[in-house]
Amino acid sequence: CSCDPGFRTNVNDPALCDDVNECAINFHCQQICTNTIGSFVCSCYHGFSTNVNDPAVCDDIDECVTNASNCPDACLNTFGSYVCSCNPGFSSDLTNPSFCDAQLKIALRFTVASAQLNLADQEIRDKVHLTLQREARLHAPFLSRITAMQKDVQLN
Repeated sequence: CSCDPGFRTNVNDPALCDDVNECAINFHCQQICTNTIGSFVCSCYHGFSTNVNDPAVCDDIDECVTNASNCPDACLNTFGSYVCSCNPGFSSDLTNPSFCDAQLKIALRFTVASAQLNLADQEIRDKVHLTLQREARLHAPFLSRITAMQKDVQLN
């Protein structure tokens, strides 16, 4: 009795065939090998894709070229991943790396619509700070052109 490829004769009953775990015997895949009945399948870790000419090989995905990175300003492809960076004057938002926040040392100008605004109040300063950060993200390319402002606020 002979067995099909991917199987071997059962040692206790030569009339039966057992599946061969190709992944355990001879690791054919560059990254991930999954045994299947009578064969095996290769796959790749996150950040890699299966090579079209050789399914055992994994190619690095350039997330910067495919726009999978969602980097706000600059993207640097690394092996299996990527790194975002921000333009000068901005820093990565630690809670959401796909945003760049205005650095706290930048003096931003804004129009005060009400003379009642009390910048000594910490809660109001915090709200102004969040608003300025949001506006800086939305209008970063135009930030240098903002003029005709009534008051300056230096953020610490």
